[in-house]
Amino acid sequence: MCLSEEMSVVFLPCAHQVVCTTCNELHEKQGMKDCPSCRGPIQRRVCVRYART
Repeated sequence: MCLSEEMSVVFLPCAHQVVCTTCNELHEKQGMKDCPSCRGPIQRRVCVRYART
């Protein structure tokens, strides 16, 4: 879980949004295939960006 940058990656199917893009890349390089929040299997990773108004 990231505490330093904006959490911008959603894990599917659990829909947890607990890592930034940097942590997500590290997570993938280390071969981690489970959500760090619920330990459910990650089938897809989606980068999301929110517009600030």
